[in-house]
Amino acid sequence: MRYINKKLTFENVSIENIARKYGTPTYCYSYNKIRENIKNFKKNFNSFSPLICFAIKSNCNVNLIREIKNFVINGSDVSLPVMGTFVVKDLKIEVWRDYFDLSSYQRQLAQAGL
Repeated sequence: MRYINKKLTFENVSIENIARKYGTPTYCYSYNKIRENIKNFKKNFNSFSPLICFAIKSNCNVNLIREIKNFVINGSDVSLPVMGTFVVKDLKIEVWRDYFDLSSYQRQLAQAGL
């Protein structure tokens, strides 16, 4: 976020315009910043070869999840298919579980040379 001509903006779009169009509260995500953070994390912890996971229950925005589930490692596209399931009781989520195919992810990492 930054000011342009004394107006607060996000990714060069006026916050006022976003609020007017979508109402408040509105949650804005920077896909570029998320990708940059993932890239910096991988670079700084490269010697550990970290497994990077995203807790869907921390933010279940489908569009955000769709964007970050695919990324590039060593020039290869890597995708981590994820499924979330939950149990509803008395109109409240009682249990939430995330599932992903670790062997599929490990296979893709091996193909990427990791």
